[in-house]
Amino acid sequence: MESKINLPQNLEAERAVLGAMMRGREAILTATEILLPASFYDRRHQVVYQAILDCHQEGVVDLPMLASHMAGNGSLDTIGGVPALIALLQSVATSANVEYHAGLVRQAWNKRRLLDRCYRTIEGIGKGQEIEDCTAGLQKELKEVTAGGERSGFQSLAFVVPFIEARIEANATGQQMGYPCGVDLLNAASYGLQPSELVVIGGRPATGKSAFGLFICHHLADIWGHTPVDKPKPKVAIISAEMSKETVAARLLSQATGISGMTFRGGEPFTENEKTSLVNAAVKLRYLPILLEERAPQNAVQLEGVIDRLMSLEPEVKVLMLDYIQLIARSGASEERIRIGDCALVLKAACKRYNLCLLCLSQTRRDMGDDPNHIPRQGDLFGSGILEQAADVIVLLHTVKPDSKLWPKMIGRYLAGIEPKLNEDEVLLFVNIDKNRNAICKSGLLASDRRKQSFRTVE
Repeated sequence: MESKINLPQNLEAERAVLGAMMRGREAILTATEILLPASFYDRRHQVVYQAILDCHQEGVVDLPMLASHMAGNGSLDTIGGVPALIALLQSVATSANVEYHAGLVRQAWNKRRLLDRCYRTIEGIGKGQEIEDCTAGLQKELKEVTAGGERSGFQSLAFVVPFIEARIEANATGQQMGYPCGVDLLNAASYGLQPSELVVIGGRPATGKSAFGLFICHHLADIWGHTPVDKPKPKVAIISAEMSKETVAARLLSQATGISGMTFRGGEPFTENEKTSLVNAAVKLRYLPILLEERAPQNAVQLEGVIDRLMSLEPEVKVLMLDYIQLIARSGASEERIRIGDCALVLKAACKRYNLCLLCLSQTRRDMGDDPNHIPRQGDLFGSGILEQAADVIVLLHTVKPDSKLWPKMIGRYLAGIEPKLNEDEVLLFVNIDKNRNAICKSGLLASDRRKQSFRTVE
């Protein structure tokens, strides 16, 4: 590409990345998640980066091994010999900032990619190409850059196994690799919510799916809100196609204070104690790392765009809740099952692309009726099929009514026949983890307070 301007570059950051990679395996793993050889502007740096990757697959990377490998394939002299490698190693004193420097390198690379594509688009227009053909490549490049870019699909096990080893080491020291979600049953079954997993929360209308999802999101945000200021603060994002942002905020306040949601609607006056509690909770809620979006995407393509924009602007988002999938329509589709299947595939791809845990709320089939004795299973999800297959975890909620045949069975199985102590606003909720791809399935009972949007273990 011929250019009349200086191309974006950050050679200092490139040297810092390579120096950090020569100092430790962790830096290599971090850098390879962000950069490709083509990400480097300096051709010599591309050669060194590839040589480090080659050596890493063979064993520990150190200066003598790297120099020997490059001498063997004839690339050592092209980068300036051993003195050049020593200079790279000495360019940083520690590998602690490799992620920051790799981000700078990738940012400069993305700018070069966009410039190159813009030049080619202009060139194509000048040659009389159709506007759709000229802009298609530009749109694809722009999407990849703003979404963080797509990595190569194939990767050596040499780069995958160390992540498993890190999990083993963390487990040996008692660390929980997932995100503790505030629901003991889920924590016990899956060791918390796990990155890159799609969790479907299903049930009949009015079983408390939204309240259950918000309860989990609120719990996580409350933990992450205490993250030290010198560390990245994880965030929770909520896309609500069912409720306004104000309604979601009111529900979160109700959970935080224990004040009935009816009071927020003006049905009951606030007491002085409630006013004080609300003011204190509102101040705390204001600073929780929660992002809200009430504009519902209308199809799978829009849904993908919303998630891509979110993750490009807010990369610290670790958990995303979608409430709920049946409200996401797809223009031109003749069957609702197809619409839901398309959206499910978009959600699953987003989980893997962004290492994101995604909570997807879902209705069950309408033909189930209101039979209080029928416990929903994963096949009862509305639009099940692709949604059911794409999900890593499926959590189904069912209200157990005192006059149903299920009541004595549930009490006998989970509470040793002892009647639960419920207040006048609470109902007994059966929580069934009907699918858990990477862990175990469990079930149990919770007390659900519909007015306060809260959940607790049944005593």
